Amino acid sequence: MSSGRYLYDPAAHSLSNRTSDSSGKAAFVLNYERERDFDAGVSYMLVLLGSVSMWNGTGSQLASCPKQESLYFGNNSFGEVIANLKYTSNFTGMDISIHDLSQLLWAGYGNTPHMSYNERGGLTVPSWYADYYLTENIYVVNRDGVYRYHNPNPPDDLTSRDHRIELIKKGDMRDALRSSVRELPDAPLYIVLSLDADDMDKWYALLEAGVVAGNILMQGSAIGVGRWFTTGLGDYERKSMRDFTGMNMDDIPFVIVSTGYIIK
Repeated sequence: MSSGRYLYDPAAHSLSNRTSDSSGKAAFVLNYERERDFDAGVSYMLVLLGSVSMWNGTGSQLASCPKQESLYFGNNSFGEVIANLKYTSNFTGMDISIHDLSQLLWAGYGNTPHMSYNERGGLTVPSWYADYYLTENIYVVNRDGVYRYHNPNPPDDLTSRDHRIELIKKGDMRDALRSSVRELPDAPLYIVLSLDADDMDKWYALLEAGVVAGNILMQGSAIGVGRWFTTGLGDYERKSMRDFTGMNMDDIPFVIVSTGYIIK
């Protein structure tokens, strides 16, 4: 393919040339025009994993770095999963097992053996300057209560590693959650991705939430668990959720990931 800019047509799965100009910043760049940073984050995560799945050696592998509206690539059987994404709101009433929940949370925001460039514990997802904007801001709501997910331990030490949920409020809050957020589907379990109040206007924090949701979608699809994203929460919905769940009042619910086993 000659150098230039191309527009992707998802319906025809084709590229059409727009200009002979190219960025020159990397081997190639994917630019995303979008209304929500969250949506771009979900798309980024799928492309990131797709690029890693192409690795077949130790040299000249396809690597990538997300930056605002673009995904930069340089030199460095995922296809079946991405072709069958379980994005649906048709769930059975069966509770999610602790094993599957563990897999979903780890895929979304779990620690890995590697270290970041600034010597912080690596994550399963990219983060702007490895600042980890969702640390201690991920909550789980199921039949038994409301939990907070921990990956660093303690949370102010981003070099540390952890993987556990902490009960913060006992009791089934799912009906109250569905009453507060009218468009929420009936699901056995909800994962609430939140951000600190002072991060809600930062595109890279919003992007990170989308990346996390994208990875949860991928892991869920791999193990046969469905996912549904609810975004665009209003001030009333957010306040109501914090009031009855026991969430930290400084945490702003940004996305609710509904999850459950799928009705066949």
